[in-house]
Amino acid sequence: MLNMVYMLAVTFGNNKGKSFELKEGENLVGRCDPDSDEKLAIDLDQEDLEAKVSRQHAVVLVNENSVTVEDLGSLNGTFLMCADGAQKLEPGKGYTLSEGGEIVFGKVSLKLLSANE
Repeated sequence: MLNMVYMLAVTFGNNKGKSFELKEGENLVGRCDPDSDEKLAIDLDQEDLEAKVSRQHAVVLVNENSVTVEDLGSLNGTFLMCADGAQKLEPGKGYTLSEGGEIVFGKVSLKLLSANE
């Protein structure tokens, strides 16, 4: 059976087109603290020139063949782009992200892409 490989590609922000491969389980989204050894799965420091992304902004959970996103109480919010505009995520609640779906962390927009492994 083929497994899905998921990526988030930058559609708005510095380094447009750059992608982050998502691993199975939790993928922490934020900006790395230069004084910390902690590594983020999705470090948006170089994409977020206005510093609108929190250090620990959100988590993207990949479980089997589904992807969910949860805001971690970020200052500038996390938004899912919908046909009728942007839906602000309620902190602590998981939201399903579909292939081609766009999510905005602060002012950085990323699109979920997938491929068979």
